[in-house]
Formats: sequence, structure tokens, C-alpha cells
Amino acid sequence: MNWSQYDICEHVLDRQFDVIIADNVWEHLPYPARATRHVLPMLRTGGIFINITPFLIRRHLEPTDCTRWTEMGMRYFLEDCGFDPTAIHTGSWGNRAAVRANFNRWARTGWRRRLPNARDFPVTVWAFARKPE
Repeated sequence: MNWSQYDICEHVLDRQFDVIIADNVWEHLPYPARATRHVLPMLRTGGIFINITPFLIRRHLEPTDCTRWTEMGMRYFLEDCGFDPTAIHTGSWGNRAAVRANFNRWARTGWRRRLPNARDFPVTVWAFARKPE
């Protein structure tokens, strides 16, 4: 899990995209704010950054495990990195059973169980942030 040919913490691509998706990546970055500031110039005007991160889940050190955000924390983080706070939408999912299921091993049977959301036990947090027009 080491793609050393590109490090978003250190470099900005000279291309732009309509959507950039970070699916369970940002918690592994040593400098997530630096990486997020690099996302803005890589998005076209009106482009969307989708960031999905774990919250109430055990550490997973592949290659590192550095950061967790609540919904509110993710909103403030993205605003601090340059996104317009009125264009940031956050959400989360989780419940007690999902948190317990990951204590000793990675749970892989979720679809065979009930999946109600309990907002006080977020296993995962996500954000959609639009680059200002």
C-alpha cells in the first residue's frame, strides 16, 4: 500500500478534475491538511471533494494510522483548508454492534445484520465539499 510515485502531501498535479475521492485514505496521511490544500487547485471550479474516513474503529497501521475526525471536526478541517463552509456537507454511519464487531478482528459480515444508524457511534465519517465557483 505504498504508491511512492505520487505523494499528495508534497505535490499538486498539473491537471484538474470534476471529482476527487479519498476513500479511507486521509487517516493514513502524515500531513492531511497539506494534502487537502493540494486538492483545491486540482479541482475544477464547482468540483467536488469526497472524503471518507473511519472514526470509531481500531488502528490499522498500513502503512500508518494518524488521524480521526468527527462530522464537526471534518467540517472545520475542510473549512480551515480553504473550502467554503456553506459548501461542505458531512455525514456518518455506525452503531454499537458495528463498533463492537471491529474490536478483535475486521468484521466482514455486515450485510447479514441489521444496519441501523446510531449517530452517537459513528464508525465512518464522510464529507462532500464543493470548490467555490
